[in-house]
Amino acid sequence: VLSSLVPVLLAGLAWDLYGRRVALGTLAFASLYFPFFDYAGYVMSENPLTFCFAAAAWLLVRALRIGGSRAGLLCAGLSGVWLGLACSFKSTALACGGCTGLVLAALAWKHGLALKRHFLIAAAGLLLVLVPVAIRNTKASKGKFCLLANQTGANFLLGKYGRIRGAEFNDRQRGLTYMFGSPAAAQRGYTEVTRFEVGMYEDRKLFEITWERMNAQPGETLLISLEHVSDLFFFVRPWPSCEVEITRSWVRLYQFVFLFAVLLPALLHLGRKGMDFFRLARGAWAELLLSAPLVGIVLVAFVFMAEPRH
Repeated sequence: VLSSLVPVLLAGLAWDLYGRRVALGTLAFASLYFPFFDYAGYVMSENPLTFCFAAAAWLLVRALRIGGSRAGLLCAGLSGVWLGLACSFKSTALACGGCTGLVLAALAWKHGLALKRHFLIAAAGLLLVLVPVAIRNTKASKGKFCLLANQTGANFLLGKYGRIRGAEFNDRQRGLTYMFGSPAAAQRGYTEVTRFEVGMYEDRKLFEITWERMNAQPGETLLISLEHVSDLFFFVRPWPSCEVEITRSWVRLYQFVFLFAVLLPALLHLGRKGMDFFRLARGAWAELLLSAPLVGIVLVAFVFMAEPRH
């Protein structure tokens, strides 16, 4: 159900940003975009994440178009709530929301937009969800503060510690062994599993181990980070079907569809905008708002590890 509603939300977003014609094209393309429904069938967090973030984005644009009326402020608050729900499914959404907030702040500062109340109410809506989530996660982590995810150190290590398939964490304190892997590593066909004599949730030690590796292999670290970013946009083996011998041919086909029907035209459109985009001109505010979440995803992939299914 959620995956079938995503094209409607995207169409609403396109309508508010570009008008009826673009909205209809967006609705048609998104409705025929197989990965939306393919990943929904695997019952993973990406399905509700996509729906919640799309809802947050549409409500944000609605709030900006309506202005400072009660309806506009209500949309801003609901946008924050839906962003919080998206973050509860995948912490990547917080980076996307943060980048969007920075772009809006820059636009408000340059053009004198009265968005202070919008920011405050959206932040209140976000905290309305994040605070109870953080309380629950902190209790589950036995008193150690945890806002969203308790695998930050493990994600950082797996994304920077060479081209490994996964990591095995031997937690002697608890007498447990954890296996942790990455879809991106599976897609690239990595096979090596590295063992670490440290608990999976001991972030400080994991960051220290990773920094030592990065200092010893700076060139490899940079190259792997760039590979993570490229995996977001270009051809990789579809996950999770790459884990088995059978790969859905439809997913492979839509990689080409995305590249030539979405990514390339989008880059050409940004090229036409030229310096207006970098000057934060009024005529480029739609492109700026749409690009901000993508920058968030790219930053997460560069710093931690890629999740091409995003």
